[in-house]
Amino acid sequence: MAILVKSSTDSGEKDRWATQHGCFNDGQHLYGRPFKIDVAAEPETAKCDRFMVSPDWFEWSRLDTLSPYAQSGFNLRAEQRIVGFDSLHCDWENDWWCNPPFTLKKQFLIQAAQQVAKGFSGMMLLPYEPLSGWWLEFVKPFATVIYEPDGRYNFYQADGVTKKHGVNFGSALVLFTPHAVMEPARVGFSRGVGNNVPTPKSDAPKSKVKAPKRKKDAPKSKEKAPKHKKDAPKSKIRVLNLPVKALYFNEIKAGTKIDEYRLQTQYWEKRLVDREFDEIHIKLGYPKADEHERILIRPWQGVVKSTIQHNHFGTESVDVFAIRVN
Repeated sequence: MAILVKSSTDSGEKDRWATQHGCFNDGQHLYGRPFKIDVAAEPETAKCDRFMVSPDWFEWSRLDTLSPYAQSGFNLRAEQRIVGFDSLHCDWENDWWCNPPFTLKKQFLIQAAQQVAKGFSGMMLLPYEPLSGWWLEFVKPFATVIYEPDGRYNFYQADGVTKKHGVNFGSALVLFTPHAVMEPARVGFSRGVGNNVPTPKSDAPKSKVKAPKRKKDAPKSKEKAPKHKKDAPKSKIRVLNLPVKALYFNEIKAGTKIDEYRLQTQYWEKRLVDREFDEIHIKLGYPKADEHERILIRPWQGVVKSTIQHNHFGTESVDVFAIRVN
């Protein structure tokens, strides 16, 4: 692995460094749904119950543990399943997670591009070296979004428990999806975002106004009682309407576009800051009410401020509201 500052750590040891749970949670939050398979792991380091192992994992010392009296040598938990060997020669399926071995990142990026061509989306944790040759050749042409954290992530050692400290390089979470983009979007975020996922709210808030109690000795009346001034009105569904271009509409519909962006202008400040909605209606242009095929309805999942670089906004980085749509 290319390191910005020379490290004394053996490269073979780095190949087995494990993702810390906070980093994985951030990646899963940004991805928008749970990862189903870890394609570069060991039982001690796997972040998904289903995972693939390297052929090197079956070293002779481990093969000796295959007897019925030594299964503990594999440290498999009851819910874990090894579903493949040598992920460089296996299909990964959809919603994959990958923290590739440091010395094999190019090979894994080539395999990731092939999997994306087959329709399998996923995310990879990579050293963030956007000016390096390997990044320009294997990441930039194929990535959809590059998520840039506000600092460095640490790792676990191969036991999946012992924390590494003083990591001398930064990392990025890179999203790969099947649709083509001219340039991957760059989105900044704060580490720990995956540890504070908001709980979905009910469609309509319950009214706290209690109906007046009927007196016991009052005769029952068949006439409808007049509405009291203090009675709470029926709650309406709060909708945020987002007109989008056909390209982005189709990407959102396919589930490959995670966030829809709006510039941090005074107009969008008033519409989004300290506001809550129940649904987002994503519209292809400005359709009529009965043109349902041109309207996508998504639950409101919140909005965050971010800084991105995207062709839609030009070549410079811009401050945007990132509205979660998938």
